[in-house]
Amino acid sequence: MQKTIAIIRSVNERTLSACHAILSNDFPPTDLHVVNEMPFEAALRTTFQIGISSGAEWVMTVDADSLLLPGAGARLIHAALDYPVSCFQFEGLLFDKFTNRLRNVGHRLYRARYLAKALTHIPGDGEEIRPEYVTLKRMEGQGFRSVQLSLVLGIHDYEQFYRDIYRKAFVYANKHHGWLPDIIALCQRRAPEDTDFLVALHGLHDGLFSPVRPRIDARDYGVKANDVLVSLGLHEKALLNIGNVAAYLARTLPAGDPPMPDTDELRQGLFHRIRLAFDHTGLSGIAPYLVGAALSRAGAFLKRFGERCGHRRALP
Repeated sequence: MQKTIAIIRSVNERTLSACHAILSNDFPPTDLHVVNEMPFEAALRTTFQIGISSGAEWVMTVDADSLLLPGAGARLIHAALDYPVSCFQFEGLLFDKFTNRLRNVGHRLYRARYLAKALTHIPGDGEEIRPEYVTLKRMEGQGFRSVQLSLVLGIHDYEQFYRDIYRKAFVYANKHHGWLPDIIALCQRRAPEDTDFLVALHGLHDGLFSPVRPRIDARDYGVKANDVLVSLGLHEKALLNIGNVAAYLARTLPAGDPPMPDTDELRQGLFHRIRLAFDHTGLSGIAPYLVGAALSRAGAFLKRFGERCGHRRALP
């Protein structure tokens, strides 16, 4: 196999050690790096610079909130070799906890020869909410394609600290508008059994109503996340000890075709809601109307959940 290095990008996620343990089985220590810089644009620049100086043909990046199956890098390279040499970046699919779907997220395979050019296209700090995506779109504009592959390679956003869940949900509210009704419905359904989703609901709410455009910088969210945990009576999670990571992945990845978000309730009244929104606000008001309806349901859920928690704490 052509020389490949792997770079883990981390802001001290709870799964960092597990992510590192998996990749250590596929990469020798000299070819496995950890980048821990903020904001994200700085981490991206350092990632590209490491790749440029490595002399490698391929650079695989893995976000520390992602757990990949053994041999994921080799599978990516094997698939990438079927594409023209002008293709710059490849990514497979991870099963994502908070969208309940397979996503192109958490990992990438870069052809290293183009990283110097890509380095010049990274946006300035805070300019874009999706800086890596913008970099890749700028490269595509110069003829260096990105390729999305149908390889299922692991999981994303499982076992994370509450603070990171809050931060991601806050950003999702401004980054993935089209998914919000589905994500809110999923969080409402799962919150009574998994407090990760309860924290995510608060992050979504705060992100949507924030007067400040969010940045991809973990340092911006610590105080807000702590306030939410205090209000919910939650304590931050302890450090993670998964044990057998391969066995954990086998248990967590859905068998067969991964489920999609359960949006039956949303779909049943969707046509009626669209007509109503159009009648009242015109075409431009449809998306905000639907998101607002979903948030209204989420707010009612949070109120009921908080009342139940308060009632339980008041019992002798």
